[in-house]
Amino acid sequence: MSQTLRRRRRGRRRRPPAAGAIRDRLGWVAGGVIAVVAVIAVTVVSAAAEVELIVDGELRRMRGFATTVDEALTSAGVKVGAGDYLHPAAETRIGDGSRIVVRHARPIRLTLDGERSTQWVTANNVGEALDELGLRDRAGALSAPTTQMLPLAGMDLTVRTRRSVVVMRDKVRMRATTTGATVRDVLSEQEITLRDGERVRPGLNRFPEEGRSSRSSRPLPG
Repeated sequence: MSQTLRRRRRGRRRRPPAAGAIRDRLGWVAGGVIAVVAVIAVTVVSAAAEVELIVDGELRRMRGFATTVDEALTSAGVKVGAGDYLHPAAETRIGDGSRIVVRHARPIRLTLDGERSTQWVTANNVGEALDELGLRDRAGALSAPTTQMLPLAGMDLTVRTRRSVVVMRDKVRMRATTTGATVRDVLSEQEITLRDGERVRPGLNRFPEEGRSSRSSRPLPG
């Protein structure tokens, strides 16, 4: 091969790109990657749903990819037992703007007109508990205000209902509405003072039930 041909072949070799051109190309590639990533991120964010979760009266807003109530509760770490209140149901499908309400059951150590029992409610306060127990319209005297919150550990609550009773004295019949715990309380509310030796039936410490008559009588002459 002649020296002239070798020179021609050497002349055809491409020169390596300049450093500035390499930087330009890398910058273009990087910009493209960033743009793709940004599009993906926007798509992912727009696909996530924002859900309102109200647990025992406390509002939480959460964004995620849960498609059912159960999945949203699991994601939030909220457990719901058999006696708890949940709305909507666990298998209900949810989307952006959905609202989930959870109220955990709690005990009320109830003394109702002197009788004690333990009742489980999902109410957040005393007033809601009375509604749940069907006592709102009957409750006359309470040991706690209706606005008092019910802790998850429960609370003691004394309720005395309003009752209509009859008091008979000296052939005079008086009807009274009372929340008293005893016949003695009813007489006190009616400003009736017993005379020496005067007897009352039923006894002063008896509970005045709805419709019950209390009779007082003068002592018989000796």
